[in-house]
Amino acid sequence: MKIEKAEVSEDIRTSQIHAGVAENPYPQINRRQVSTTVHVKDGETIVIGGLAQRQTVDRVAKVPWLGDLPGVGRMFQTVEQTEQDAEVVIFISPRLVKPTL
Repeated sequence: MKIEKAEVSEDIRTSQIHAGVAENPYPQINRRQVSTTVHVKDGETIVIGGLAQRQTVDRVAKVPWLGDLPGVGRMFQTVEQTEQDAEVVIFISPRLVKPTL
């Protein structure tokens, strides 16, 4: 079995409206893809992995109004960074279809 392209796509824009999204309304797509050739018997399952992603997410907590002040606003903010790992695994179980006469 030859798999030309298995792909995982996602729009990575932020869900909040800000100046960057207003200037560029087109989606920013993160694509991960894999191509392979495998030998598999009828009914057996193959697993395609390795479509991994590591992402750092910044969460900002701030005191209302004070956290928005230019210059001194950072004294009233806390930034928490978390790393998120995700991996997509594809399971394929091919079946041979025999023609009926």
